Amino acid sequence: RVGIAALPVMAAAVSLTTTTPRPTARPLVIFCHGSGDTGRGVEQYVRMLLTVDEMRPYDWAFPTATPIPYSLAGGARMSVWYDRVGGFEPRHPEQTASVEASVAQLEALVAARQDVSKVAIGGFSMGGGIALQTAARAKPRALAAVFALSSYLCDDSKAYGLRGADWPPVFMAHGDSDAFIRPEWGRRTADRLRRHTVGAGGIVVEKRYAGVQHELVRQELLDLLAFLRETLLLDGAAPSSSSSPTVRRAPSSSGVVGASGTTVDDDCVPADAAAN
Repeated sequence: RVGIAALPVMAAAVSLTTTTPRPTARPLVIFCHGSGDTGRGVEQYVRMLLTVDEMRPYDWAFPTATPIPYSLAGGARMSVWYDRVGGFEPRHPEQTASVEASVAQLEALVAARQDVSKVAIGGFSMGGGIALQTAARAKPRALAAVFALSSYLCDDSKAYGLRGADWPPVFMAHGDSDAFIRPEWGRRTADRLRRHTVGAGGIVVEKRYAGVQHELVRQELLDLLAFLRETLLLDGAAPSSSSSPTVRRAPSSSGVVGASGTTVDDDCVPADAAAN
């Protein structure tokens, strides 16, 4: 397995990742990175854990959070989806204004893809948190699924009260040895979604992985792919296997995009556990 937790922090801003529209696009999977990481960083690790054939049924987007001052890093500007004040524990108050700024970024990415009929959004650690926040605010049927890997919501999160039983299906996964983002925080979030928010008929799939710390592992992503098959490919008409998944990064003020769609700046690695 490949762990993210042990990798060092190297601050780097890279461009927003999106996909190239085309008339017969596959379902779109938006995968959000953890704090201190970038879209490029988490993309590299997802691709190390999954094969091209396993990723092929979908188009993939790996957006990068706009750098903002992060209170838990002494106010340093970091690629985080929202601020945290006081600590990681769910008892600390949600910083809702910073959440909503990132939700707007992700909603714009979803809205730009009018060529796809099904979209799933999710991510690792803080990336899963912002995915749940985006799902809570999405228009009905705008999202077909949401996933949160090693993630949680604050106890006072506004997300719990923003919509009723019309949430998209939710997949949550967590290593049972995660000493950084505690698995019980994720479990409490899943229970609240299941009990108070998703309602009758709602779907919350919850997975635990023995011995897994604050990291992504292959079995977790295979379980995620099984969930995505159920939620995005329900018609049974899998896309053609004759072409590769489309991944392209849109230019931003902080990054340069090469002709192949790969970002030129190479000086970043996943670093969620160090600055989450």
